[in-house]
Amino acid sequence: MRVRFLLFVIALFILWPVVPVRAANNPRLKYKSIQSDHFNVTYYGDMDAIARQVVSCAEHANQTLAPLLGWSASEKTEILLTDSSDDANGSATPLPYNKIELLITAPDDLSPLGDVDDWYLELVTHEYTHILHTDAVRGFPAALNAILGKTFVPNQVQPRWLLEGLAVFEESSHTTGGRLRSSTWNMYMRTDVLENNVATLDQFSNVPRRFPQGNLWYLYGSYFLKWIAETYGTSAIRNMISEHSSAIIPIGINRSMRRSTGRTFEELYPVWVQSMQRAYEADANEVRTHGLREGVRLTFHGQTAYKPRWVPKGAWNGAEGSLLYHRDDGHSTQGLYTLPLERHKDGSISAEAQKSTLRVRTVGQTTTAFLPDGSLLFNSVDIYDNLWAYNDLFLLGPNSIEQRGIERHRKRLTNGFRAREADVSRDGRHVVFVTNHHGTSYLQTADLADGTIKNVHVLVPSKPLEQVFAPRWSPDGAS
Repeated sequence: MRVRFLLFVIALFILWPVVPVRAANNPRLKYKSIQSDHFNVTYYGDMDAIARQVVSCAEHANQTLAPLLGWSASEKTEILLTDSSDDANGSATPLPYNKIELLITAPDDLSPLGDVDDWYLELVTHEYTHILHTDAVRGFPAALNAILGKTFVPNQVQPRWLLEGLAVFEESSHTTGGRLRSSTWNMYMRTDVLENNVATLDQFSNVPRRFPQGNLWYLYGSYFLKWIAETYGTSAIRNMISEHSSAIIPIGINRSMRRSTGRTFEELYPVWVQSMQRAYEADANEVRTHGLREGVRLTFHGQTAYKPRWVPKGAWNGAEGSLLYHRDDGHSTQGLYTLPLERHKDGSISAEAQKSTLRVRTVGQTTTAFLPDGSLLFNSVDIYDNLWAYNDLFLLGPNSIEQRGIERHRKRLTNGFRAREADVSRDGRHVVFVTNHHGTSYLQTADLADGTIKNVHVLVPSKPLEQVFAPRWSPDGAS
């Protein structure tokens, strides 16, 4: 009895950090569920069509992935669909049972996730890879689970880059999209290689403290595992998963990889880096033969500098002609900053010595538009109905900028609209924006008068699961 209790305490200590914590949802929601051979999909509201599509995608993923990963799920997988955020994301865990949670919002146009034909197929493929990978339990751990219940899953405690890299590799291999097909994803990797900024294996085996932060696990892991699969075959990954799934002390991933390929991850990593250096240098040389045109670097804080716009005359005292952009560098307050641009006598612009100034605090990636009187229209994530974190539209009057942390005259124009990417007509009387609802985005217009939005209507109907991005009025204001 004491031995059993000791084993339980050890397993709990190892696995406790990886069990996700979920906040409560709206108690007024009425949930429904549909079943298939390998999945139960639970959802609320009018998501019936999405639920049916997710079931179809999940069964397809199971048929495709189970033979490749060498494991059939030990139980049905529960899938929860939720529309609680304007972010595109999902999560999966095998403890205490196989469970996937999917946020049904589709990725935006600039996201590396956006290279998809069917967003739900890619999302389900990614998350179900996690289930098959971590649900695989053999040998002594399986016997232990038979006694204690499902508490010990060795593959779950593998490094995050291995877990996420495998899922990105599979999403890209078995759909027509995926991050390994994304030009943005490729740009991230290419830049690190060509600038001799390649992260070491120990750096991204822990919590990254550099761009692109947690995405470093996905980025390096996916390219590394893709190279292993191309060099040694996908069976090497399958054998590594199988080998490690029976580990009594789950810290021997190098041993598992050596038994699959003859080399440890530590031995394989520099060989992979060298292959990337050769490939990207060849690409760079090809580009150089056509000549380079390089711009002037304006910001030096790193991380996110997003959706710049010029500050028009009369908008904010002392800020006319500056560049307004969304800044999120992981150190400063997130929000909208202005960057003054001064030209030298030779016409060049130097911003290295310039310091950007916080003007508006925001949450989430923000787009902006100025009204003729200098007022600023922007979106920011805020709380709706005490539960949901949704984008809404806000208005700041002329010269109503944040100073010394004190904000003045921000007005909330929408409440729970999930509105973003707004643009104002030339006369300032109309606004166009994108709204998000149940995985579909809509192009909407409204009248803007006396600091309020009225007469909202859909400009162009969207078919289910269609996406629209970045609407803009024509320069003459006619459309």
